[in-house]
Amino acid sequence: MIKVNSNDSMADVLSVLSKEGSIKILDEASSKLISRRKTPNEIGLSKRQYYSRIRGLKNNNLIVKEGEGYVLTDTGKKVRETVKNLYKTLDVTRNSKNFDVSLSQDNQNGIILTYEELVERTVEIFENSSEEVFLATKYIDHRVAKKILEKNENIEIKMITHKFELTKNFELYKALLSPGALKKAYELAKNHTKVIPSLPYTFIISDQKEVLYELKNPIVPDEFFGAFYLQNNKLAKKLRNVFNELFNMSEITPVSNDESIPNERVLSSLSEKE
Repeated sequence: MIKVNSNDSMADVLSVLSKEGSIKILDEASSKLISRRKTPNEIGLSKRQYYSRIRGLKNNNLIVKEGEGYVLTDTGKKVRETVKNLYKTLDVTRNSKNFDVSLSQDNQNGIILTYEELVERTVEIFENSSEEVFLATKYIDHRVAKKILEKNENIEIKMITHKFELTKNFELYKALLSPGALKKAYELAKNHTKVIPSLPYTFIISDQKEVLYELKNPIVPDEFFGAFYLQNNKLAKKLRNVFNELFNMSEITPVSNDESIPNERVLSSLSEKE
């Protein structure tokens, strides 16, 4: 059984879905696609295209033959649901001239397929921002954390997370950061970061125009699957409103009632000695 749990297989799935007619076949297979002589024409494909799409979807374990037709596998159902949610999210950009991302091609302003690319693009977003960055994240990479601390004094930064690595790995951060940087991290965690019970995916809004949005892994929710990046004012505004609603719903910060982290007086004392 083929599983969607590697970068190569993720790229294969996205490549198959980007081809004309593939998503239509996936939709039809949700209630069983009966494969007859006229089926390719009904879907708007040539016979060669139709059977090529069927083969690609089967090889990636999205559909399986059942009797005279094809039905979705469990993986196919989850991937179809992910695609539906993606289209709902992107619907706001349907008539926008600024929309610059496509499932049909991978480019520097489009699909992100590896965690390393996610980190690099996130660092770039913070580096290039001139006003604000709102970050809702399941991950805190040390490179992103470093860039956040560098930019924190120059732009507005707000964060939402369902767990905070500064708390979990405080001793590691204490070894890596200077006392002054550690104090900045504490202040960011206390005053500009909220913790919510569950955060299904990462998203970033920068300067009310840039958006990075994670695609949820349909098989392993906690494993990075992919993301897309685009510049679109309407989508950025919509996600910014979602972010603020989530941020204002919680009163919990990463340092709330956590005795493993020194208080402000201790951190101030450390930074003065720096």
